[in-house]
Amino acid sequence: MKEKEKWLIEAGMKLFARKGVLATSIQEIATESGISKGAFYLYFDSKEDLLLAIFRYYYDLINTKVNEVGQHIEDPKERFIRQLQVQLEEIEKHKEFIVMHAREHAIPFNQDIAQFVFTMRDEMFSFFRNHLIRIYGEERVQAYVTDLTLLLQGMMQVFCEMMLLHNKPSDLAESAAYMIQRVEHLLEGFERSGDKPIFESYCNHSMCLSYATAPADPKQQLLQEIHTLAKEAAHTAEDEHLRITLDVLSEELSANEPRLPIVEGMLYNLRNYEAMAPIIEKVHNQFSTSSDSAK
Repeated sequence: MKEKEKWLIEAGMKLFARKGVLATSIQEIATESGISKGAFYLYFDSKEDLLLAIFRYYYDLINTKVNEVGQHIEDPKERFIRQLQVQLEEIEKHKEFIVMHAREHAIPFNQDIAQFVFTMRDEMFSFFRNHLIRIYGEERVQAYVTDLTLLLQGMMQVFCEMMLLHNKPSDLAESAAYMIQRVEHLLEGFERSGDKPIFESYCNHSMCLSYATAPADPKQQLLQEIHTLAKEAAHTAEDEHLRITLDVLSEELSANEPRLPIVEGMLYNLRNYEAMAPIIEKVHNQFSTSSDSAK
């Protein structure tokens, strides 16, 4: 990202938080950034274009900090709790902008911004879901993971609203640990009672998908999981090989007719990563199913 583009994004975020999107002029953003109004259009076509860039910048900023903190913690449960804490801390740091976005219903929402929001929600769902599987094991949690993920997201939303609107809770580390403890109690309750998960059956419908669930199509869900894992690996220097392997695998599986030698080569590269075993199995299952249906 160019330095002036970053200036515009940071100036836009500050002015939008203070005045709102509609009340802020491009001239004000340019002046705040120390450039001319004409120079603004060298980087962005409109305020909506800048707003989308702000969302992406802010989202990438949080993801970077979340993944960085995860590099130094071995225990998956402790790592997830710390990453939830970092998410809450970053939301608190930029709460003026978030509150403005929530309250200004007249924000000119274009299709690109709408698509970004849906993509962001899907990635967050996958992030939560994948961590719950790593903590509790796929065999134990698979039947309940959609319900647990959505309920965790609901708790996260409530904590965010309390923090943004009422300046509570103050101890974000305690809040993150509290949420994971409640998830454990929910999982134990499912196992004791034998109750059937309720959200899993809803998530094949577009209403649930638009809310923030993983794609109903198994192939798309698999590709989303691989994409999320690749993004996490991108922030760990020693996992550069893993990231490249996952990127190549994702690109190949996205093709109408994936090439078997490339898929098998990438799966072979993943064999040394114990955490990749579930993905390897899913790729084998998905690829064999796709091959059978094409015959």
